[in-house]
Amino acid sequence: MYTNFLEQLISEYFEYNGYFTKSNIKIRKRNRGGYDREIDILAYCPKNDYLYHIETSFALVGWEREIGIFKKKFDIKIVEYADILGLNPERIKIFKRAIILEVPKKDRKNKKIEFQSKTDAKLLSIGEFMDIVKYKLQKFKPINKAVPQNLPLLRAIPFVLHSESL
Repeated sequence: MYTNFLEQLISEYFEYNGYFTKSNIKIRKRNRGGYDREIDILAYCPKNDYLYHIETSFALVGWEREIGIFKKKFDIKIVEYADILGLNPERIKIFKRAIILEVPKKDRKNKKIEFQSKTDAKLLSIGEFMDIVKYKLQKFKPINKAVPQNLPLLRAIPFVLHSESL
């Protein structure tokens, strides 16, 4: 179950590219109830044992606070990832991504470097993620090769990209 369209779109993109995805995963159960963490998306590819941990945010809470929030979200041990998916921790290679509304425009390159050094995750804006999606999907016309129906958000994108040429 997705909590927002961005999580659904990201999951669909990874599924389209051969990954199995799991969303809104609660971990570290508290003694008094609830959980300490919730992972937005895990995407696993059995062909190469790549595991992506993706966190999203639409909030604009200030740069330092944003880094602190994501640092906590990505503070997960490799054995925890392996336990969630029943994988061998020695085989998986983990990639962490934060996809947020926008990366601060002022000193953007250094902000991304700072973010990665403090959170161990690569930072992307929603626009940058959509550029990746568009690049992948613009290569074909949806009339000739449609995205599967079980990926409805992703399926709509090629129709928008090629609407004039249909």
